[in-house]
Amino acid sequence: FSDPINPIIDIENCIILNAYFDSLLCGLEIFSSDNSTKNLGNIIKKYCDDLKISFNKCLNSYKQNVQNNFKGKPNEIIKCLECLKICSCNIDIFQIFADKLIDNILDSEEDSTNIGIIKIINDNPNNQYYQMLQQHNKFEDSLSKIWEDYISRFTIDQVLDRKHGMKVSTNSIELSDLDFKSTQSKLRILYDQFDRRYKDLVNDGMIGMSRTTHLTDIISYAKNATINDSSLSFDEQILELMACLFSYWTLSKIKKTNDQDLTSHSDSPNSIPNDSPNSEASHASVLIKPHAGQIIALLRIFGLDSRFKKINNHIIEILTGEGKSIVLGVTATILALLGYSVDCVCYSSYLSKRDKESFTYLFKAFEVEEFINYGTLTELCEKTIEDLAGGSIRDNVLRSFGINLSVSHKFSKSNRRKILLMDEVDMFFNDDFYGNAYTPVARLVDPTITDVVNYIWSLRDDPRNFNISNVLKSSQLKACNNRFHQYSNVIEESVKYMFFQLKELLDDVKAGRVTSPAHVPYVVLDSIAYKDQDSLSSNISLGYKTMWTYFIENAKRNITDKSRDSQICIRLDCGQYSIAEVPKLYEHILGVSGTITALMNDKVLTDAYNIHKETKIPSVYGENKLKFTTTGIDADIIISTENSYFVEITNEINKPSKSEFNVGFKTFHRPVLVFFESIVELNEYYNSESAKKNKSRTKILTEKEPDTSKPNLIRHATSANMITLLTREFGRGIDFIVYDEKVRNAGGPRVIQTFF
Repeated sequence: FSDPINPIIDIENCIILNAYFDSLLCGLEIFSSDNSTKNLGNIIKKYCDDLKISFNKCLNSYKQNVQNNFKGKPNEIIKCLECLKICSCNIDIFQIFADKLIDNILDSEEDSTNIGIIKIINDNPNNQYYQMLQQHNKFEDSLSKIWEDYISRFTIDQVLDRKHGMKVSTNSIELSDLDFKSTQSKLRILYDQFDRRYKDLVNDGMIGMSRTTHLTDIISYAKNATINDSSLSFDEQILELMACLFSYWTLSKIKKTNDQDLTSHSDSPNSIPNDSPNSEASHASVLIKPHAGQIIALLRIFGLDSRFKKINNHIIEILTGEGKSIVLGVTATILALLGYSVDCVCYSSYLSKRDKESFTYLFKAFEVEEFINYGTLTELCEKTIEDLAGGSIRDNVLRSFGINLSVSHKFSKSNRRKILLMDEVDMFFNDDFYGNAYTPVARLVDPTITDVVNYIWSLRDDPRNFNISNVLKSSQLKACNNRFHQYSNVIEESVKYMFFQLKELLDDVKAGRVTSPAHVPYVVLDSIAYKDQDSLSSNISLGYKTMWTYFIENAKRNITDKSRDSQICIRLDCGQYSIAEVPKLYEHILGVSGTITALMNDKVLTDAYNIHKETKIPSVYGENKLKFTTTGIDADIIISTENSYFVEITNEINKPSKSEFNVGFKTFHRPVLVFFESIVELNEYYNSESAKKNKSRTKILTEKEPDTSKPNLIRHATSANMITLLTREFGRGIDFIVYDEKVRNAGGPRVIQTFF
């Protein structure tokens, strides 16, 4: 970095440095947790801190050299940004700092310089350049252009063509040719009506008047369309709301630049015509527009193509990465404007939070945020129970035990009609949800209970006295029974269960037994967390075993005394609630998923949930290019023995015929995504001898990763030469986007599933 003109940054050396730091940090964790080696831990910590300070100073000095020497010179700046990006991508502890320096350099440059950088990236694609495109806001427009290039080819004629995959069904029976043509004709007319109004609103916002003023006008148009004495029919009302919301979405995302080359979409069939010489379109880098499939999905959701023009229970297939989230966000907003209370649920906490954050600005702008709730199925159960109980059921149970509780919030039940939007609706019917019960638990806390728990824990290492009879005779339990004398039978039964759960847990730990991957505990931020779909949650509890796990980890000094003590309680079950019954409490159920084919013949949909309408939207990317080779040396289905299992996985990852490709004189490897059934199996493979040869280019993405780290790992996964090991939950709902042209030309990423 000392030479700002020709810095010497080598990816392999960065990877070695990263491994060096990983080893230091592992040593720091091990030695700092033991009093006998704490001094050594402190030495390692100081050494790591000094290295980070030194390296950060070096990077900062380099940034200053770049800004002083190369101001306004995109050809030179891009080389420097590439060096910083190599550090960011390959040295984990410097990622945030290096990315911040890249943002600082880009922010300090004029728009014209940054546009020059984008042109260089488009003309000279390489891995670091594409990482910059994906991860830095200054390049958001360039990514949008790539997306627009795809959807501009996806016309309304293709969407409505059965040959391209459009399917419309009622009660799992596809419409006849005659009925399909009638539906096709209606949808085409409705689409044209929407498109004209949408383009008018967008063009009005780009010609002459202040865009802020026009956005305010759009909100007014939408509200006027929903007033009771509106002269609009239902289909006119929905079309107006759709046009208002999508035009607001388009206009609010426009970024101004001074480059006409990036803005010209006159050849695009989806481009918004603009004949005015005073138009601002020449300054708008990209117009983010809905694609035809999204509009048809919404027209079907609101039943505008049906004879009765009303909302019916409905499931729709829109493939992952093709704009499913915006369909749900706009649907939720329209329903809220029409007076509904909308619950939008997803199996994944990560995906639910991501989508809510993406559309909160839209909900706020149209003043419907309070009527739209995003959450997981578990959170929906919690909300439903509170609605049914008229407040917190846990507080009601605790008050019956004589616990004085202040009212945390005044419960007010909404009088609005309720609609349920289900994202990845097919996940609702898997074993984790459908057929299971949700059991809320109240936590009874008291000093006498703490004494009982501590007494039981103190007996664990004394085999002669570690028995239930000693616990039942103890003075600690007698004091607790006196405190809650009306419920002494409940207290006594709970203590018995508490004791036997500790005994069972200690036996499991000693034998190394785990009943399920979902029951593996992880220490996260001074808490015990368990797997919850694609995340770890500290809100999950496995009865008293979780409380005792806090004690076990506290004894290892992995958990603080304060955290351990916060878990001491007697658990009071507040009933069991069938998860399958929750959707039936809604006026309508609307489901969207990337995979509804398996559900389309399921009588549960029609008989239990009154869902009779299904729609499949064709892919914006055209025909699916996924191919399976069933025989020969390159067969895609491999059955191996347990002994050779890890060897076979590594062989498949490294197989030259599938992995390697050349660009000029350089050999690259296609990125590989390897999916495992659980964290346990993934870690066993990663720590095996077979995986050692690939470790320098391997990353891990599991539910243990914090949500802040997941986007970066997902982006890196499609880079050339990368190997990413993932748990099965990341195989759906995640957009693995390839921006590197050489990877696309080589066939894209490879996917290996290691289980059936």
